[in-house]
Amino acid sequence: LATLPVDWEPFRWVDLTIGQVAVPRAAILVDVKDSAVAGPLAQAGDNPMQLDFGFAGTGASGIPLRLIDPVQTDSVISRQLLRGRVSRLGAREDSIGLGRPFRLGTLGLLFYGIKGLLIDQVRQQVGAPRAGTALPAPLTARMLWTEAREENGRLRVPLAVQSTRLGDLVFDPGSSLVPAMVDRDVWRQLTGRRGEERDNLRLAFATTGDSLVLLGAVPREPLSLGGITFPGVSVFFAESGPAEFVRPRLGEGVVGVIGNQLFAAYRLLYVNIRAKRLGVLR
Repeated sequence: LATLPVDWEPFRWVDLTIGQVAVPRAAILVDVKDSAVAGPLAQAGDNPMQLDFGFAGTGASGIPLRLIDPVQTDSVISRQLLRGRVSRLGAREDSIGLGRPFRLGTLGLLFYGIKGLLIDQVRQQVGAPRAGTALPAPLTARMLWTEAREENGRLRVPLAVQSTRLGDLVFDPGSSLVPAMVDRDVWRQLTGRRGEERDNLRLAFATTGDSLVLLGAVPREPLSLGGITFPGVSVFFAESGPAEFVRPRLGEGVVGVIGNQLFAAYRLLYVNIRAKRLGVLR
């Protein structure tokens, strides 16, 4: 992967413990160099921003930015930020307790939307293909693919069981409590369970309001997204908790959220919203 025509930037995994629950790969922090956009918040050294597809935009300290001309921006993140401007206030309601491990804010999907986004999970780096280049055909032929589309700054992939489409899942690396969380009805379709079984996995997360309680089980058939399968991965639903988790407002037809843990077995993840697809490579 080191020889790919890609400009890479390092990232760091954030692992959390919320109450008694360990959350691996809860978030991805991308190192961003100091820039004029940061203003007085900028400090010497790197300023990590959270990679967050659930946040419909790109933000600095909770203020989303709109790139003036993303086609002409170069690959250096600090220079891209210099071309940003404040467009509107906004904040997410489903924070998982990260607090503020970053000083600047978030990088949304549209930040990388023109050229695509690659996440090298082994070398812990993110990048985009250089202008005028494409990933080598021998590499893409080895990858597994699923349909993916951008809607309101979020990445949606279809969920189907035995050719029956159940709805869309939003890939959200910024709120990654579990590999996959769906609504109760879809969970029952996937697992064949009701939710009262004693052997269901049970995770309880402390929040600022009511505790969030998730119940999970392995589906009857491995979870599949297009040509990508995830054998042995548990799927969860919110039994109780704050409304923003139990009934998240992620768009019509969305039946759940998938996070970083789902792709842990794959080395490379590629999101190309122009081609409307997501690919993985072991």
